[in-house]
Order: sequence, then structure tokens, then C-alpha cells
Amino acid sequence: MNAEYIVNCGGLWAREVGHMAGLHIPVQPMEHHYLLTERIDAVANWGSRLPCGIDYEANIYFRQERDGILLGTYEQTGTPWKVGGTPWDFGHELLQPNLDQIADRLEPAFERVPALGEAGIRQTINGPFTFGPDGNPMIGPVPGMKNYWCAVGVMAGFCQGGGVGLTMAQWMIDGEPSIDVWAMDVARFGDWASPDWGTVKSTENYERRFVMTFPNETLPKGRRQQTTALYDRLVAKGARMGQAFGLENALWFADGPEDAWEDPTFERNRSHDYVAAECKAVREAVGGIEIANFAKQVIKGPGARDWLNKTMAGFIPKPGRIALTPMLTEKGRLYGDLTVACLDDEHFMLFGSGAMQDAHSRFWAKTLPEGVSHENQTGDWHGIALSGPNSRELLSRITREDVSAEALKFRDCRKTFVGGVPVILNRISFSGELGYEIYCRPQYLILLSEAIEAAGADLGYRWYGARALMSLRLEKGWGAWGLEFRPDFNAVESGMDAFINWKKDFAGKAATEAARAEGPARHLVTLTIETDMDVTLDEAIIKDGEAIGYISSGGYAHRVGRSMAMGYVAAEHAAAGSQVEVEILGEMRAAEVHGAPVYDADGGRMRG
Repeated sequence: MNAEYIVNCGGLWAREVGHMAGLHIPVQPMEHHYLLTERIDAVANWGSRLPCGIDYEANIYFRQERDGILLGTYEQTGTPWKVGGTPWDFGHELLQPNLDQIADRLEPAFERVPALGEAGIRQTINGPFTFGPDGNPMIGPVPGMKNYWCAVGVMAGFCQGGGVGLTMAQWMIDGEPSIDVWAMDVARFGDWASPDWGTVKSTENYERRFVMTFPNETLPKGRRQQTTALYDRLVAKGARMGQAFGLENALWFADGPEDAWEDPTFERNRSHDYVAAECKAVREAVGGIEIANFAKQVIKGPGARDWLNKTMAGFIPKPGRIALTPMLTEKGRLYGDLTVACLDDEHFMLFGSGAMQDAHSRFWAKTLPEGVSHENQTGDWHGIALSGPNSRELLSRITREDVSAEALKFRDCRKTFVGGVPVILNRISFSGELGYEIYCRPQYLILLSEAIEAAGADLGYRWYGARALMSLRLEKGWGAWGLEFRPDFNAVESGMDAFINWKKDFAGKAATEAARAEGPARHLVTLTIETDMDVTLDEAIIKDGEAIGYISSGGYAHRVGRSMAMGYVAAEHAAAGSQVEVEILGEMRAAEVHGAPVYDADGGRMRG
């Protein structure tokens, strides 16, 4: 039998169906208990159907079931079911209940809903259902496999099934979903997401199903799945680590490993002053950040430039130069903001979001012509970015290359030697300061880092992490992938049209020209906010009591000493100087729209 598409929607058997095609899907069936009560008069006589409810503190959910209540809970200690594989002859039979597993949840449930404590239990149900590592479904075309799709890990079938089905249909018929579905995209997990890791993270997610996760919180399970050569050294220096696409990366640096802790909170926490010191070093001296988590994709071969010109909306650089370009879908939606470095006439390295590396590989595979090769080399190139006014002096001490402003211009790139090791050197910076990105093979990273530390000892060198970088880019009004830039937006409303080469044909051009002619209904803007509690994302932007947009990201900008945010607002409120409000945890805070970067508006420090 032949089929144009194969869709793995195997439910409890998703892993086994995947194995038929050599695919290992990191989902895990979990045991789950719920109770059905006898008749409760208050329910039966209510007169209409009761709403569903969730109590996050008690970790319970409940809804009406006939004349009684269905009460479910997610145990503090989850029980993975059939880790080795779901038996083919399993017929959705119920499992043996274990009330001891949920006893600690019943007491707060009875306190919240007293009628439950007085009602008899008609039935105790324990059955398996499938969880993903982050609790979300895994859907879409599988990277590296032709016409093989997934729709698995649909834990909440009634809630999620309709949306999953609609998205799958749109994707197959139209070539792309109508909205950003990255949170469900199977490409968000790479080969590093092993079955063992999937069991550990799925169990953690099950146990935290109704537990609040705070913006600064890092979850403990499934860690060190991928590390760089510097991991132990950075931890020893006080790095508080996070995880992105399975790779450990430094968030901020404490005074030592025993000091690298913080309590989950929405407020500014103990990392605030440490991040401030990192930003100060970048502004006044020189800082270094590990950049292994950026994606590195190599495109080369006869016709590589022509293909890139059609695939990327922006300018494709000449040898030895770098350009920033958006990448669009045929419908004009953003699908990447990439830094393209031309290493030779038909040899390019593309730097972008580490999380999107497999999604981009999948996207390019649809149009890559014969003779042009693509290789995801993210794991083959690690490195360190230097930023700050002393970065040129530091670099000059560890390379024989002439790195003067005249010899190594802004957006130059070259293969050379730094710190005694072969590297790709890019003069570019996401911090807004004078800076360089130095990429090397992983086996050279320790030697490179030691050379940088030694040469920078009297220049004020300091390691910094992702939180400082995200603060620094806010002051420049630079968006980040997954926050300001994602397929919910087009190039015009996001401001990425400034990087488009309108004189050529490119994917999504017709849709983007139409969007430009019509004029955007919303704009990406930068805001300063009068608050002592910074935004994270998705907070409402208000004008005269009406919502006019929402926050895409934000935080404290240490160089200018202001709370800042980026977000999308209705076009009529996007002008510089517009006064609006932002709702932060239920309180309205005054905010102002800015039309230019609030720090080094002309970019002189970065280009100096």
C-alpha cells in the first residue's frame, strides 16, 4: 500500500509506530487517577450544568458527571506506565487503582469543595494517557523524513484534539498553519531528546501540571542532556544554568557555585544585581558570553547564492561579509531572522535561533536544489562572543590578525586564528557594544577561553549570561526569535522589512508587498514602563481602558536604569511619545512608546 502522507497518531502506541520508521518519539504514557462520586443533591438540583474547575493550589480539577462530580488530580510522584513500550494487545483496560498515590490530594480537595467530602465514591479510575516532555502535543512534519507527520502526545484530547486536527489539515493543504504553533511543533525536539530523557521530563511535567512555573524558574529534571566543554568551568565560576534545545547555557553568574541560586518569583530577584554587574562590564570594559546555542547551518555548492537569494528576503553578502536577513513563508510570515556569513563565493554559514535549527532544516529541504548542500553544524561550532569597549584590545592580544577598525570592519567575517586555535571570526554584536563572535570547533573551546581570560585579566574581562544579553538588546530595540519574531507576524509589522531587498524575487514577496501596500494594523514598538516589577511576556497594553496590544518580552535595562518592554500595538498608537499603560499582575503601570533605541541610538559604539 502506498500513501502520499503517513501520519503517526498512535496515541499510547506512538512510540511503537515511530519505531517502524526508525523514529524515537520522546513521549511517555503516565498512570492517572480520577474519582466519580455518587449523587450530590447540590449538583443535581443546581438547575444548569456546572462549569469545569481547576484549583492550582490543591492540584485538582473537577467537573460535573451526571448528578455527581468527577475529581482528578496529578500526583506529586508520577508513575510512568510501560516505559519499555505499550503492549500491542493492550485494549485500553483500566489499571489497578492506588488511592495511596492521591491521598494527599483528597484533603485539600474536600476543603475546597466540602460536598466532595460528604459524597460517596462511585468509582475510582486509573488509566494511562500519553504525555510529552513539556506537556504539549508533538505535531507536524518530522525533520529529516519525507512526508512523515506526527500528531502524538495529545494529552487533553477534548481540549486539544480539534486544534491539532485543524492545524494538521492547514499545514498539509496550505503548506503552513494559520497561526504560530511552535509550542506543538515536533521540530522543537531534536535527536538529543532521547526516550530516557522523554520519560524523565514527561514525568516532571505530569507532576507539575497545575504548578505555577515562574519566569525565572529553571526545572531540575533532565538536565545536562547536552553540555559544552566549558560547562564545568562556568559552573565553578558561579554560572546559574538554563537549558535550551537540550543544551545547558549560562543565565547569569553569581560569586561562586554555592551562591548561584534564586527563588522563583515574578519580582526582581537576587540575580538582579549580578546581571547589573555583567551589563556594566560590557558597557565599560569587556564581557564574554558562550554562544554554542546559536544555530550554525552551512549552505554550499554551485547555485548556493542563487538559492539563498530566493529563500532569504534580504541581501546576500559578498565573500568576507555578513548580512542580517528575514526568511519568510509563502504567505509572508516570519520564519527566521538569520545572520548570513559568506565564507566563499558559494559557501555560506547561517547563524540563527538554536531552537529552530531542525525546523529550518525541514523548511529548506523542500526547495534545496540538486548540487547545493545543506548541513546543520550547530554542534560542530561552539564559541565565545566578546562585547565592550575593550573587546578590540583583548582580541588584538590573542591574534596575529589586524583587527583595527579599518582592517576588520563592522559585519566583516573571516577564517583565521584566535587564541592559538582555528576560528571563524565575525565582527558583529547583539549587545549593542563593539563586539566580535569567535566560533571554533568544540575541542578548541577550552584553549580559546583560557586565552581570552588571560588576555582580559587587566581589561576588566567578565563572563556574562543570557539575562544580561536580553537586557542589553532591549535598550537597542532588537527583537528576538520566539518573542518579537515568529510566524504570527509579517516583516512589515515587525519592522524586519528594513532588511528586505525589494529588487529581487524571494519567497513570500507577493504577500509582503501586499502587506506593505495595505499598511500594517499593528506595529512592534519599544516601551519604557514606570514600575518596580518588570514584565515577562503577554501582558496587556492598555489605552483609555481598552486593550490595544500586548507585550512580547521585557525586563530591566541596566545601562539606562529603566524597566523596558517590546510589544505589538495597534498602528494608531505606535508613534513615538504615545502614552499607554501596561497591566502587570493586575496593576496598571504608565508606559511610553519610543521611536528609536534608548541607548546609543545611532549605533556608534557598536560600529566604532
